[in-house]
Parts: sequence; C-alpha cells; structure tokens
Amino acid sequence: MNIKNAGAHLKNYPSTSSASILALCFLCFSTSIVSADPVNGVNILSQSYSVSGSYGFTWNQDDGNMGGALYSQGSGTFGESSNDGTPLNGGYATPSPSFPGLTSGLYVNYSINTFAFQFNGFALQNQFPITGSDGLGYWMIKSGITSSAQASWLFQPTSENQQIILNLFQNGSYFYDQNLAVTLTDVTDLNALLAYSYGFGVSWPGQAAQTYAFSLNPNDQYQLTVSSQSGTYDSDDLNQQFSASIEPAPEPSTFCLFPLALVSFIASRKHLRVGNK
Repeated sequence: MNIKNAGAHLKNYPSTSSASILALCFLCFSTSIVSADPVNGVNILSQSYSVSGSYGFTWNQDDGNMGGALYSQGSGTFGESSNDGTPLNGGYATPSPSFPGLTSGLYVNYSINTFAFQFNGFALQNQFPITGSDGLGYWMIKSGITSSAQASWLFQPTSENQQIILNLFQNGSYFYDQNLAVTLTDVTDLNALLAYSYGFGVSWPGQAAQTYAFSLNPNDQYQLTVSSQSGTYDSDDLNQQFSASIEPAPEPSTFCLFPLALVSFIASRKHLRVGNK
C-alpha cells in the first residue's frame, strides 16, 4: 500500500477523523522489536544437581589374529551432587596405551549450572588394531558407560511480560539405550506446560533439536527439570545439551490494529452520514 496516496484519499473525509486514521495506518505497518538477550528475570528458590554412573573397559594387545593378551582393563563408578546451586563439572576417561595423539577409548564428561546442562559420552570398539608408539597393535574389545544425570530448578518470575525459552539438543549413534527428558510445570496452578522425552526405543542414529517458549506469570512458581539416562556401549557416542533463558515476552505486532482502525473509520463515516441527514 502506498501511504502517500492513502493520505491523499483521506483528504476527502472529515478532518476530525483523517489525522487519527492516518496515524493508525502508520502503526499498522510498524513491528515491535524485542531484544532476545537473556535477562535476570527470576528468583531461583531452590536447585539441585546430580550425576552418577559406572564404566568398564578392556584393552588387548594384538596377536595378529584379532585377539591377543590382556593389556589393561578396569571398571568403576563416578558421580557427585549439589543442592545449593554449586555447579557440577567432571568426567572420567580410561587410560589408553601410549598412542601418539589418540584420545581415550572411553570417556564421559558433564557440566551442570543454572539453566544449563550438558552430558557427553563415548565408547570405542575398534574394528582394526591401533598401532601404539611402541609399534604394537591394540584392541579396545569391550567398553561401556551407564549413567544418569538430573538438574532441577524451582523459580519465580520477578516481573510481568516475561517468557522462558528452552533449547534442547541430543545426538548419538544409537538412541535405543539413551533418553533426554525435560519437564516444565506451573506448580502454583498445578499445570504441566511441557513434558518432553526423546530417546528410548529409537534404534538408529538420529538427532533431536527443539526450542520451546512459554509465557510466565509473576504470581506463580515454576519447576523445571532435566534428566538424562544413557547406556553408551561399544562403538557408541552421546551428546545431550539443554539451556534455558528468561527473556522479555514479544509484544503483539501493531499490524493487528489495522482491523480496529478500519472498523472505527467505517463507524465514524456512518455516524457522520446519519448526522448529515
């Protein structure tokens, strides 16, 4: 629409309505721009984090026939927890034969902080012997990690017109023994806003990436929970990530005012016609 021509046409109507209608027409084509930067818009009332798991591995020295003598093996557990918001950062990596530049045959690492969650794991089972710096070949013939991790936050918004943005990502070689779940509940109204779960039963490589947005009521309290369960075994890997941010809620586009302006304009014309009669 040509705004200049629209203004010229409006000259044919009563001047008392022209200014207001023209102003509203300009508003119709404006769009509200809201910053997407995270803001500190909530009070964290409580938060808890936990990680636990177990691992096992076996390295053999190659004998030239897809076998060989035991080189090293091990098993154990890992884990920690926090109930006061102290971040968790840790992991475990198996010792490897002295291969130049080779990473561990099995590892897990994690990081949990306020509205942030990351969990990674890898388990190797090599199809061919890997040559070490000693010139000998080695096989990782067995490896595995079983783990679980959880983060939970109880919070309340501090002002009106806020929303929470949830970002989820997960990929891996096999999802059959892995799962990422996220729930968001308005505990004041006992209303489940989100119950997301992806993983268990998906038997082929894939990935899941999702983004959700929910408006927040400053009079309500909310519970946000992220949980991970995984079994990362021979020739398998896992990458799970989650983040949340509190942002200003987007304002409605002023384009929606156009129908109201049109209705008001038509009504004013009818009123003036009746008056003129």
